[in-house]
This record gives sequence, structure tokens and C-alpha cells, in this order.
Amino acid sequence: MTFQPHEPFDERGRSPAHQLYEEARRRLDAGLISEATELFLRSADASPHFKTYELLGECYMRQKLYMQAIPYLAAATTLNRGVRAPSLLAETCLEVGKLDWAKEASKIALARDANNKSAKAMKEKLNSISVD
Repeated sequence: MTFQPHEPFDERGRSPAHQLYEEARRRLDAGLISEATELFLRSADASPHFKTYELLGECYMRQKLYMQAIPYLAAATTLNRGVRAPSLLAETCLEVGKLDWAKEASKIALARDANNKSAKAMKEKLNSISVD
């Protein structure tokens, strides 16, 4: 099922990149991860955006393609001050055995929001691994 955006803008004034992004979100929400991945890639090619990168990283994580997720999550972490991207990055790095990278991403997440539950849980998990 190929999605074709309206050029140059749709009836709601959304750019082709935004149309691709929104269709990718719908497919992600429907559990169509592979289709969502392809649409997020097309959206990112047309107009790079932190949220596109973050969700693209999440798609790769859900497919257990962790090494492919890392650059997108790192880019999202750099382009936005939110806590979700570095939290996902820490989780992904841990999955591939990059403990130092996971610790750094976890520090970034906690620096952005010291009370974030998932970031705190990741720090505890990393600390327990370091002690073992």
C-alpha cells in the first residue's frame, strides 16, 4: 500500500513531508511497523525533523534493529531538548551492549528531567549492571 502525498500541499496546507509523517504515525499506531518505517524515512528525506527521527528510531527498536535505531535516536536527542529520545537511545544502546553509550544517554535524559520515571529506572538498571 503506497502512500502518495499531495503536491505541493494538501487541502489542509500540509507539506508532502508532513503528510508522510502523519500517515506514518497512523501506520505505527496500527502496528504496521515496516510500513511506518518506510514512510518516516521518506518524510525525513523530504524534511528532517526531530520527531520523525525519534519515531523512526522507535520503529527500528520495535523491529529489534537496534543498530539502525541508534543514529536516528542520537539525532533526535541532539535536535530536541525532550527526555524521550535519550531514554530510548539509552535503552537501545543497552540492547546492543554499548554500556558506556547507554550511560551517557541516560545522563542526558536525567539532566533534562531528573524526575522522569523511565530515565530513573534506566539509571538504576545501568547501575545494577555495572555492579554485577
